[in-house]
Amino acid sequence: MKSFKLFFSTFIIVFIAELGDKTQIASFSIAAESGNVLSTVLGAAAALTASTLLAVAAGHLIARYVPKKALKITSGLLFLATGAFLLASRFLFNG
Repeated sequence: MKSFKLFFSTFIIVFIAELGDKTQIASFSIAAESGNVLSTVLGAAAALTASTLLAVAAGHLIARYVPKKALKITSGLLFLATGAFLLASRFLFNG
């Protein structure tokens, strides 16, 4: 049951994070240009799987050497910094 909860929460978080990002825009553009839906889906799925495997492997490796609390704090600070940067750039550079 615990694994199902982890699977479901991971799915929801990644699904929401990926909606409307540059990956979706690239897939949209490639499918529109090529007209080959199946190859586009398979290529995008393979790329997302490969990048996810790298992220999970790196996270697993880093977790061996860095305490989980430090990882959570660092991740939170990086998300906040990214959000602040995007918000500031919206107001500073787009008038």
